Amino acid sequence: MDSPTPISSALQLFTWPLQLAQLSAQAFQAALPGLAPDALAQTINPWTAVVNINSNNSTAPDTEQSVVARHSYGRQLGRMMEVVGLLVDDLQSRADSASHDERIADFRRLRADIDDIKSKAAERRLARIAADLELLQRTDEPVYHQLRAHLRDLVRD
Repeated sequence: MDSPTPISSALQLFTWPLQLAQLSAQAFQAALPGLAPDALAQTINPWTAVVNINSNNSTAPDTEQSVVARHSYGRQLGRMMEVVGLLVDDLQSRADSASHDERIADFRRLRADIDDIKSKAAERRLARIAADLELLQRTDEPVYHQLRAHLRDLVRD
């Protein structure tokens, strides 16, 4: 097995909850054989929402789950917002009456609010990364310098 690189070691700072969960599951299974399942997997991602799709809220739950597995609701809505935005812009360029339609103003406010929410979420994520980098700088300076150089290369591109 290859030895871990400094960057992969640094990334372990972000994945320790998953590693702890895996170790706990292994320990539970070893301590109580037969009571623990042979396979235990659960996605741990605090940046996603859980959506329960069943026959009560969908006429074809299996189809809807397949669609959502490939294209999240957020992605679907984002693409629709982009297309509707293009249609609204085109409509306004061809018809002055559309400029005074309150529905168009509501749509533009909604789109601006969503863009603001996305921007603030990106700022929070970057602030967390900056805090993690500061921690790494204090605790493992060589790895910090290597990771910093790698990030600079990514940003430069």
